[in-house]
Amino acid sequence: MILSEQLEEFKVQIKGSGFPLEHWASSLLRKEGWIVTTNYYYLDSDDKKPREMDIVAFKLKHLDRFKVKTILLVSCKKAQSSVWGFLRRSFPEYGNQINLFPAMITSKYPPVNYALNDWGWRRRFCDFMAENGLSSWFGSPKYDVFAHQQIPLGKGKLYDSDMHSATMQLIKAQAYEMADRHQSDAREIKQFNLISLTEGDFVAFDFDDGGDVEAAEISEQVSLASYKIDECDHDSRIFYLTKTKFEEEVSRFTKLHELNVEFFTQKEDEFRSSAGIDHNKLVVHSREFNANMKSYIVDCARRFSDSPLAPMKLNINISIEDSCNPVVEVSSDSLEVLNAAHSPDVKERASRDIQFYWGYDGDVKIKALKIN
Repeated sequence: MILSEQLEEFKVQIKGSGFPLEHWASSLLRKEGWIVTTNYYYLDSDDKKPREMDIVAFKLKHLDRFKVKTILLVSCKKAQSSVWGFLRRSFPEYGNQINLFPAMITSKYPPVNYALNDWGWRRRFCDFMAENGLSSWFGSPKYDVFAHQQIPLGKGKLYDSDMHSATMQLIKAQAYEMADRHQSDAREIKQFNLISLTEGDFVAFDFDDGGDVEAAEISEQVSLASYKIDECDHDSRIFYLTKTKFEEEVSRFTKLHELNVEFFTQKEDEFRSSAGIDHNKLVVHSREFNANMKSYIVDCARRFSDSPLAPMKLNINISIEDSCNPVVEVSSDSLEVLNAAHSPDVKERASRDIQFYWGYDGDVKIKALKIN
């Protein structure tokens, strides 16, 4: 039987761990409207063993044609016996080899992918965030954090094990989550954010070109990281926050989610505003459109036919003619299919799908071609 004195000792040990911080942060995020998952595991890229991520939180916005999910990966550490030190210097004007504007976004939604294939989109994403109130997180970074050190409050040597552990936990979890092997909604866009939350104090050590060092207490540090996992290059932005700063800033993560929704909505609107007359943008949805129209035309032909349809050849292709109007070409050796292609139902369906995929509301032509 466990004695009451022992229970009190157990409580003291638990309270001295990082678990109260994890519970506190989870509760705070839930109050802010985040869906919070604990006991979440990812596979370590080094030894392929499962590792625990302290907190995974997300907000999800359903829009007309796609969804936006903002994800927070949070590592929780308690620093009772040391101060977390960030060794910083100015970024070089030339020859910088690190990505200053990581976005940490995955998407399988074609219109947004079209925008994300454009050179410089990561900088534009970060600029958008910075211009809308999140400049301390997404603005052009002022400092290159080139090392971490934990400074003992009493006697002892410098070390970095807890800071290194938190950093590696976050970047490995991000790489695992962003990998293509995961099943996800084809119309879901994910934006990841890495947060190292610490119950303790931070100090910045700023190095100048002459070798002098200045020290100052801080409550927040944004750090950039580039690394290779499973032969793939990755870039990350990590928010190091003290417990006090996290409590002050938690509403900004909700603002971040709202800005994600706004940014990706803008990108889809840009895609749809001219896609009906743009050959390159037409290709983005053409395969999906052609497959849907093929299925619909066959269904119409069955409804219009008095007997079962014989095996047939059928090809659907959407293109843009010289007048900049979409043309849906239906090629088949089946008269039933060709007759269905001329029906008002098929033209109405084609117009509706073209409006859905590309935002085009003008005239649509249907061409039916007999093939052997």
